[in-house]
Amino acid sequence: MPSVTDCEREIEELHALFVRWYRGRADRDEFGRVERALGGSFELVSPDGLVSDRETVLAGVREQYDSRTGFDIEIRNVEAVDIEGDRALVRYEEWQSGQTGPGATGRLSTALFAPPGTTDGDPGTRPAARWLYLQETWLDGPEP
Repeated sequence: MPSVTDCEREIEELHALFVRWYRGRADRDEFGRVERALGGSFELVSPDGLVSDRETVLAGVREQYDSRTGFDIEIRNVEAVDIEGDRALVRYEEWQSGQTGPGATGRLSTALFAPPGTTDGDPGTRPAARWLYLQETWLDGPEP
């Protein structure tokens, strides 16, 4: 079962990789880390209500390598909503800046996690938890 600490570490590590990826500072081989983190049936519901499956999300991230030079992400207020069996439902704020103008855009994200699989790479590259589902909702107003 992933702990809240495992989930928080996974959220932070994956988003740090996204920042490096979008800035063009990640080694292209690091993309395997993203693939290992997302479960086979992973779905993302964007803040606009669009549902994307795992392959669509992976293709979108892959295509955006070196597309946002000043991009940054800050993760805040990670908390467990529910932990039962081998699943953890976790909520956090994600603040993105440097993509479409001054200021930051915020979203409240709720993610469902499971333990990483045994084939998800060696312990040094294995995600701390596997992403099964992610729902994002826009936060109103400017960055606090």
